[in-house]
Amino acid sequence: MSQTIDWQRCVHLDRPIDEDLIRDLLPKILNFRQQSDAPITIALNSPGGAVGLIQTIRSLVRGPNQDGTTCSLVTVAVHKAYSAAAMLLAMGDYAVALPHAEILFHDVRYGSVRDVTPTSALKAAESLEANNDRAALDIANRMFPRWMWMYLDIHDKTPALKANHPEQCALFDEAVKWLAIPTSAHVRLDLVGLLLFIFQHLRVDNECVLDNALQRMTRWSSVTNIAKHRPLYRRPGSRLPGTLDGLAQVFKELNPKESLKGRRNEADLGVFMTVLAASLSNRSAKDAISLALREMTMFSSMNDENHWQTAVQLMLNHKYTFFQYEIIEKWDSLSEGEREQIADESKPIVRALWLLCVQVARELFSGEHRLKPSEAMVLGLVDEVPGYNVFESRRQFDISAVT
Repeated sequence: MSQTIDWQRCVHLDRPIDEDLIRDLLPKILNFRQQSDAPITIALNSPGGAVGLIQTIRSLVRGPNQDGTTCSLVTVAVHKAYSAAAMLLAMGDYAVALPHAEILFHDVRYGSVRDVTPTSALKAAESLEANNDRAALDIANRMFPRWMWMYLDIHDKTPALKANHPEQCALFDEAVKWLAIPTSAHVRLDLVGLLLFIFQHLRVDNECVLDNALQRMTRWSSVTNIAKHRPLYRRPGSRLPGTLDGLAQVFKELNPKESLKGRRNEADLGVFMTVLAASLSNRSAKDAISLALREMTMFSSMNDENHWQTAVQLMLNHKYTFFQYEIIEKWDSLSEGEREQIADESKPIVRALWLLCVQVARELFSGEHRLKPSEAMVLGLVDEVPGYNVFESRRQFDISAVT
């Protein structure tokens, strides 16, 4: 079973992640790959190290061999999984944290920077911020299916949870309203209930992970909503300038033979100018432009449907959890077009959950966050905590299904 720890096919990562470690692990991993395509376990007890080497380790285990067969990766936090080791833990196909394990996430850092100048320091800062965003997106891709799986197990508990915590429920409900998710008569995914479940399993020190992520989401929703409803150019007879009027004039002066209007990137430019305006508060123009460019890059990645389309299929595979009963009862009699329409109704809700997942991942790379194994589980960083599961793990479900 691919979710089971195999100590006979285990690589022990018990020191900093660096090139020397890769050289030592390489023959062990390749030997396991030569023996069979059974899952390989990596036991983690490491203070972290080079983030860039995580994908190298993961690719050595999971990459296809000459016959095209692959191997899955089981990661286990046996004691300390800090920094890059925490990221590797979360990137496992199936991740386990032993009950006594310690997990630490923080922003991506340079071990040392030599010959520092103001210019090199700025470039290093921009590079670190970009690396943080890329790392957050990688982690979010592993967190999101775990969130969906968690919801499958806890969805029937959310009504009682909301009734027992009305004040916190009201706060989350107000935050979710800012996301402007279209209502659907057929889909039932209780986003507020899921957030409340996660929140209830976080210690006070880590509640900020969810709170700050929601604040990021409301700011993002406000900016995109303004960009969507504000005209790009001044409308005839209106005194209200459009978002791109000033930019269009500059563009015209620099390119007198061309027009900004009608270009394919107009919509993106409109969002960028709105983000830029929102970024100018208490920042220099240069800092605001840098932040706006960074946000636009992240928005583009977040909006890639490939990240969350598989969740829609998971909903269709578990219709009794995610759709109203009257739809489920007549599902077989629905036409293909009617089924696609119902699936389309679920996409805005799934997309909102994905965007929130990304913001939670970004928050993990802001400051330092020490997590208990149970906290890592509800945040989607691990799949299982042996002997202490706040919801049924995939391995437990598969075992119960067989027996």
